[in-house]
This record gives sequence, C-alpha cells and structure tokens, in this order.
Amino acid sequence: MLTRKNILPLGFTCLMLMACSMLNGGYDRHGVMEVSLTLSATTDSGKYFTEIIYRKTGRVEKATRDFLPDGSVKENSVRSGTVSKEEFQKIEDTVVKNNFFAKPDLPPSGSRQMLKVVTANGVKLVDQYSTSDPEIRAVSGAISGAKIAWEGPPRNLN
Repeated sequence: MLTRKNILPLGFTCLMLMACSMLNGGYDRHGVMEVSLTLSATTDSGKYFTEIIYRKTGRVEKATRDFLPDGSVKENSVRSGTVSKEEFQKIEDTVVKNNFFAKPDLPPSGSRQMLKVVTANGVKLVDQYSTSDPEIRAVSGAISGAKIAWEGPPRNLN
C-alpha cells in the first residue's frame, strides 16, 4: 500500500531508473549512423587532406588528397574496408559516453581536425583543435584506433 512515507522513495527510484536507462542506452536514442574524422594540413610541401568514415553498416572509406605547392595532385585516392559490428559499437559507445552530443556546436573552421557524427536527427560537428576537452580526445582516439579490414590497396583517382 502506498503511503506518504513510501511514495517519495518510490518516485525517486523511478526517476533514477529512467535516467540510468537513458544514459546506458543513449546510443540507441541518438541512432548513430556514421562517424568520421577529417585531418588536413598546409605545409611548405603542399596541402594534405584525409577523411575516414565509419558507417553503422560496417563499411569504412578513407579518402586522401595530397597537393604539391604548385597545386598539382600528388595523391588522390580512396580505400575501402570494413569494421566489425563490435568495433563500430565501441566507437558509438565512446561518442555517447563522452557526451559528444552535449558539446557546443563547432562548425568547420578550416581546422586540421574535425569530428563528425551523423544521426537520424542530423549532423554534429566538432572542431577538435578548438578544444582541449579530454572527452573529445577520447572520441578521436576511438575512431583512430578502430581495427579496419582493408579491401586491397588504395585506388588512385588521378
């Protein structure tokens, strides 16, 4: 029987259970479909750009473009591969666990390193070099550290 004495603890318990279920299952709520890391640099030897995209389907694509100072193309390639469901889940869990979706929106600024997460609700971009946030660094590390099964050498697009 519910009384005033036990209704408050019961209400508190219900709130805690709801909060825990949202935190533990947050990745389902966000529906992460794609995670990518983009690196770029301009040096005396030219411009360099690479982007690696991990999709929930397990597909991975890496695009690399390397230009000489005169603008001619040194490398323009694409490489395909796969990651296991568990590897993608590790990345997704790291994104959620490290509060990526709560970070301020930081649109591309021409920086050297961008993180992008695509969900059913839209796209979230974070300029990694605009923050020293250890949570953002953890997400970047999970992306960079994923085990990829590459399908042959890069394909030259020149």
